[in-house]
Amino acid sequence: MLPASLAIAPPVAAGREVVSAYLAGFEVIARLGEALNFEHYDAGRHTTATLGALGAAAACARLTDLSADTTTNALSIAVSAVSGFACQFGSDTKPLQAGFAARAGVEAAYLANAGLTGQAHVLDHPRGRAALLGGLEDALAFEVIKDVCLTGTGHFLGSGQTLG
Repeated sequence: MLPASLAIAPPVAAGREVVSAYLAGFEVIARLGEALNFEHYDAGRHTTATLGALGAAAACARLTDLSADTTTNALSIAVSAVSGFACQFGSDTKPLQAGFAARAGVEAAYLANAGLTGQAHVLDHPRGRAALLGGLEDALAFEVIKDVCLTGTGHFLGSGQTLG
């Protein structure tokens, strides 16, 4: 997320803004990790790549002040843009998958900001991520994640604390 945040941050961005965006992205990854449980990883997916893209998209959406609808689109685009396989561990491609995730997050934010759309329920739709790939235990995960991006409220920071 940090490379994506630094790539998209305006040259005059305050450190606080970058840190706030990073924490929003971290919160998204943590919430998805909770919702997906270990089933996602145990199935052979490289979570740095698959979840990292959504974290990067969230951080980029936050840094560029995307609206609620545009943030939803950025996250949805990021879901469709990622892949990552644990069988790549031990090869040069394992760390490359993290780079792909950062790139996907940046691209998703830019594409959404340019007006491209994605389905708001890509995670929990009957033909979406959970139904096709399994592992998503929390059907409200996408709404919670979008709220984190927009409001900056993070439950990993403690009750009542915000990211911004």
